[in-house]
Amino acid sequence: MRKTGRGRTTLIPILATAIPAIVDLLCQPATWMADKIFVGHIPDSGAAALAAVGSSTLIVLFTLTILLTTLIGTIIIILRYMGAGEYEEAYHYSAQSLVASLSVGIGIGILWYLGAGPIFRDLLHSPDNVSELGIRYLKILGLFCPIIVVNFMTTGLLRFSGDTVKSMCTNVTVVVINLLGDYVLIFGQWGFPKMGVAGAALAAGVANSVGLIISTSFLFSGKAMIKLSPRHFTDFRLSTFKRIMGKGIPVTTEQLFATGAYLIVVRYANRLGEVAAGAHQAIISFSWISIMFYLGLGTAATALTGKRLGAKNEDLADRVGKVAAKISICFGIMFGALLFFCSRGIMQLFLPPESGDNMRAIEIGAQCLKIVAVMQIPKSINIVLGSSLRAAGDLRWLVFVNAVGAIIGDIFLARSLGLGMPGVSRLIKPGLNGVWLGVAIGETIRSGMNFHRYQRGRWKKIKI
Repeated sequence: MRKTGRGRTTLIPILATAIPAIVDLLCQPATWMADKIFVGHIPDSGAAALAAVGSSTLIVLFTLTILLTTLIGTIIIILRYMGAGEYEEAYHYSAQSLVASLSVGIGIGILWYLGAGPIFRDLLHSPDNVSELGIRYLKILGLFCPIIVVNFMTTGLLRFSGDTVKSMCTNVTVVVINLLGDYVLIFGQWGFPKMGVAGAALAAGVANSVGLIISTSFLFSGKAMIKLSPRHFTDFRLSTFKRIMGKGIPVTTEQLFATGAYLIVVRYANRLGEVAAGAHQAIISFSWISIMFYLGLGTAATALTGKRLGAKNEDLADRVGKVAAKISICFGIMFGALLFFCSRGIMQLFLPPESGDNMRAIEIGAQCLKIVAVMQIPKSINIVLGSSLRAAGDLRWLVFVNAVGAIIGDIFLARSLGLGMPGVSRLIKPGLNGVWLGVAIGETIRSGMNFHRYQRGRWKKIKI
């Protein structure tokens, strides 16, 4: 077969899997972004409410990384089984991962509800007004946590097994319900009480409840790639959990470095004041859109690489990662241009220029978005190639990469450039732009390391 033909046969399944995955994954940040946009328009407390909901979102993302032990550990295993045609084993591992996720969800919900105060006041060092609003938001989410967690797992199983259209349908429904709930509950429309930040949390909880009903119905319908029945849940094997944990714990460690670094960066932004904290959350919200595009392509790379390796087709697995990375880079260039030239307009989506604080936050955020724009190319490479390495089981390497990038960029350089350090402050004025410059350098380090690792090709020989 000619090279162009092979490229075409690689490109088509990547796009067929990636496009609905991108729409699906965009739904998650769209849900959180909708909350932030709505609460940012609450009269007299927009910046504080935006910082509170944004910080709560990062806490949710941080604690959900614990679930990656179960989800990614399961996915790595079931993709190999599916590639080898051993479907019953794949279904068994999927069902047992859902049992584990319910237990974890109950524990995380208790943590969110009881620990909301210490998290905002002591961990994030948030201003008093931000802490009060954030505690209220996180406690309500804690009540819905088991539902949010299991829905995260069910849609993840659909997505990473290659059933991206079904996971997309689930999450599009969640977004629509969440948007309606935000409008009705935050501002008190259609006869409902005006709940403010608490209404945003309640809307997210109800939307995820509906999403769970839809996603579980797909898994039990017999029409998804993963076909579950009650017998898969009763077939308990200790070896199953040991194997899932063995593959998943390195992934969780990797993601804890990444999300932990994000929380530290949020702490740096909070120390710069309420205005900088609000601007920082707006930047994170919009930049998550680009990340979901890269993760959509990474999802395709994960599903197809894992199945190709399970079928012993190493050359095609290699080609999948390279083609997905090229598509990701092209999008990174386009999205970076959008961020660079439309930075002020993007900030005004979150913070209407109706007050002095909002105007200052828009100005600060517009400067930082130009740094984020340049960061898009290394981020696109890092996420897609990292997904291929993860599907291959090269997990310890990814832990090392995220540790190096987080410590050097997100922790040390973001602190030194953002909050000031003797000698450094003479070169770069401390501020939020210094924080984001440190983050960008950390992302570039990760990207270079993963590119080098992928090119060496040793990941193709890893045994699961």
